[in-house]
Amino acid sequence: MGAMSRELTAANLDSRRVQILGTGLWNDPAVLKLPALQGAWFSAPENGGFNAFAARYRAKFNTEPARIATQAYDAVSLAIALSRVQGSQRFAEAC
Repeated sequence: MGAMSRELTAANLDSRRVQILGTGLWNDPAVLKLPALQGAWFSAPENGGFNAFAARYRAKFNTEPARIATQAYDAVSLAIALSRVQGSQRFAEAC
């Protein structure tokens, strides 16, 4: 992210005229401090859910999870929810 921030600064990007858009991977304290990205928008879930997931992950694996790890977690949670709610039709095309 630092390299991108430097390039935006070097290009004299006027953030009052151009809205910078990013991804949920920008939801990181180091990224949020980059001067060129002040006022940028990105979509991300609220941090409470990730923090709870990260605590469980640290307890199990003794390391910090990558932010993108929550996508796999969410996919498995969705599959489990579909199985519980839809029964044998959980992955049918009609659902």
